[in-house]
Amino acid sequence: MRSPQERSFAFLALLALVLAGMAQSTRERPQPVTPNPKLRFAFARDWNGCGPMDEPQSGMTLTPVFVRCSKIPTRAVPPYINVQFDPGAESAPVKVRWVSGKQSASAQRCLREGVACDAAIGGAIDFGDWRLHHRHPETYELQFADGSVEKGTFTSHLPCSRVTCW
Repeated sequence: MRSPQERSFAFLALLALVLAGMAQSTRERPQPVTPNPKLRFAFARDWNGCGPMDEPQSGMTLTPVFVRCSKIPTRAVPPYINVQFDPGAESAPVKVRWVSGKQSASAQRCLREGVACDAAIGGAIDFGDWRLHHRHPETYELQFADGSVEKGTFTSHLPCSRVTCW
């Protein structure tokens, strides 16, 4: 018959093996990506670029934290939502409302590094009306294929640099 100390030691050794196995299986199994309901993309940095045929492109990147131009990385770091405005595309899933009218856009939500981004399947971005005395806030509401919705208000910031397309 074992002493209480020997039984305690055997129990602790068994517990250590079980916990080590659980930790190993958790590391090997990819964890599902679920949107964080508290994550708000409150800051938008406008950007300009050139398309494949040297036509101008524009959009914005929504982030949960404000990033100064001097601190912007060469590659976007998740989490973010990238929106590309499509002035001629009526079929793009996201509707954009400007003071001067409406247009369409496409949007992608990237939540984690190394995980594919999700394309928005519908939604709207409203830039409000700066002519109103009480400024209407800029808002977004984007739907994704997994049934999740990202929505909130944001503050737009100008592009960090100008781009000329030839």
